[in-house]
Amino acid sequence: MKPFQFKLAALLTIRQKEEQAKLELYAKAMQTRQVALEARNAVERAVEVLRDEVRQSMRLGCSANVLSQFQGYGLRLSDDLRAANERLAATERSLAAALGQLQVARRGRETVEKFQERERAVYDREVLVEEQKLLDEMALRRIGSRVGFAAS
Repeated sequence: MKPFQFKLAALLTIRQKEEQAKLELYAKAMQTRQVALEARNAVERAVEVLRDEVRQSMRLGCSANVLSQFQGYGLRLSDDLRAANERLAATERSLAAALGQLQVARRGRETVEKFQERERAVYDREVLVEEQKLLDEMALRRIGSRVGFAAS
């Protein structure tokens, strides 16, 4: 019997490459999200440092000019934080989309692999039937040769 050959091997290869490409896009989206998260955290830390400085200055007594500078810097940090949160939200949407694409690609590959497994199981059963026929034929020849030998 000829060796097993999956008829859709080329399709399986395409699906595997597609899944790999989607996996790489997902990994890149995760890295982008991580960068956006770190940037947002840096702005949050700067806001906390500013709050501490304002509290300290207020305790020590400071001029209205210094408070005005703190306020201006605080407004800029507030804008930076809003922008960082928007970037983070955008990267999270991109990450979710990349995950969805990866899952679709994975299901496509798994579907072709299941089909391959079913074809392989059919092939294996056919091989077993063929082997059993050969064994039965050999057994019949052996029995036939003994019977023919005894009759002579």
